[in-house]
Amino acid sequence: DYDAQTRLELIHRKDEDKLYEAFDENKKREYDQFEKETKEEWEQALADFARKYEKGQVGSRNKEDLIRHLTIKRDKKLETLHQQRKERERLQTAELLDRQAKEMLDLFKQARVECDDSSYIGSPSYPTTPPPPQPPICSKREIYTNTMVFEAIDEVAITMAQSEITTFTELIRTLTANARNDIEKAR
Repeated sequence: DYDAQTRLELIHRKDEDKLYEAFDENKKREYDQFEKETKEEWEQALADFARKYEKGQVGSRNKEDLIRHLTIKRDKKLETLHQQRKERERLQTAELLDRQAKEMLDLFKQARVECDDSSYIGSPSYPTTPPPPQPPICSKREIYTNTMVFEAIDEVAITMAQSEITTFTELIRTLTANARNDIEKAR
């Protein structure tokens, strides 16, 4: 059922939007925390340096070394923070995609079961697993001697590529609407 699939895709899109909003919020919060910690660390290090400088324990050259050291430390810490955040986001995105794929497959299975239940007994059932890959029985030239057959199909595909399609379901529905057989659908 295209409507059920479209509804599920809209729910999935909302879930994705929520996830990306959460990513943005976490990124901002982590960066603010990082800036706060870095500022405190720099203030403490510079205050310690000022005390030692007043006592004559360090020279002005050491100030440049301290600033360089703090900058390198800050950059490494920021890079580590970015890597950890990216890894977390990657894992959360993978979990979301796995869940969404399972929901979509469950929807397809449910539709197939409903279709099988409503079909008459003499009809061949749809296979539950795809056939193993094998070479074609005949060549393309034996099926189509003239490639002009594909021009209309190509025009639809080009038009769709240039238009604004919002869902995968809408794209597939539009691409296969005028297809007369499975070969045209596959094309």
